[in-house]
Amino acid sequence: MMAMASLLTTCVLAVVLLSLQAAAQLGDVAAPESNSTTSEPTVNVTKTSQELPPAGLPEIVVDPVDVVSTAPVALPLPDDNPQTGAKQMEDGGVVQVIDPDRISIKVVGSNCTDSSDCLIINNSNCINGRCDCISGFIQSKHSLEKCIKVPSGLDDSCEEDVQCSYVVVASECRGGVCSCPPNYVFEQAHCWERQLLGGTCNTSAQCDNVAMSLCAQGVCACQPPLIPNPSSDKCLQVAGRDYRASCEEDIQCTSSYGDEAHCSNSQCVCSSNYHYNSSVCVPDKKLGEECLSDEDCTVSDVIHVEGSRACIDQVCGCAEGFTSLPGEEVCMEKSSGEELAVSFIWLACIVVAKYYLP
Repeated sequence: MMAMASLLTTCVLAVVLLSLQAAAQLGDVAAPESNSTTSEPTVNVTKTSQELPPAGLPEIVVDPVDVVSTAPVALPLPDDNPQTGAKQMEDGGVVQVIDPDRISIKVVGSNCTDSSDCLIINNSNCINGRCDCISGFIQSKHSLEKCIKVPSGLDDSCEEDVQCSYVVVASECRGGVCSCPPNYVFEQAHCWERQLLGGTCNTSAQCDNVAMSLCAQGVCACQPPLIPNPSSDKCLQVAGRDYRASCEEDIQCTSSYGDEAHCSNSQCVCSSNYHYNSSVCVPDKKLGEECLSDEDCTVSDVIHVEGSRACIDQVCGCAEGFTSLPGEEVCMEKSSGEELAVSFIWLACIVVAKYYLP
């Protein structure tokens, strides 16, 4: 019995020792795994605390907001004139107004006590406490330190446009000489733009691009009784009351004979199926239609004999000594014998020409 207990004790101790050895081996394996190359991502943390200053120096506290700023910085305008600091911008609609009294040296408009204060400015003087250009000179448009000569008028020498426009409105300095711009004309100390017929004007000189024109009530127009052509670049004579008057354009004829007239071979004539009644072009009337005068019965067709029609009892018919064939609009002269035969032959030719020839 004692031997059995001893054997049991020995087995228990052996199991315990084996267990301890196994646990030790597991501890040795876990240690290298903690030192493996695979590691969690590291996070760099910026040190926010500031180092202390050396002893004896005051501590400087810096606000991070003051160090970096995204707000725009207002910069001064660039200088056109480094001596005066003057700047005038007109190209973008932005104008910086310059106060001459704030400029370090004297310019036109600066305060002064005597002429010596303005010596830096040529052709200037101290006038009423201000540096100003002397008589016969004006301030340059490009420099506050310059007075330029006033020209006598057009064709006088110049440097800037302001000199010319000072004596002649709307003039400019072209090639060193005061002149009116292209397509402008000089009149009454002014350069005026030339106009076509119908354009606004202040003087007849503006209308001289078109012969026989003038400025009437502020508009370029033709001298009466002339009329303008459709392109407004010419004044034309009206046709008048004489039929087949000479013409250049249709408007000369329509202004006298009405809308059914036109210019053909340099003569005013009525349109087809219209005739001139000593006043206007009116439609042709057929035989038997109502009329008021012999002119109402006149027709434009060349095959009709002049004077062959008349207004009889307010109806268009053949005049005395003429007769018509049934169904025809032609009045033929009455005759007998051989003359009648010739008349019939002539009538047959007319019918053939009118209805069968192309």
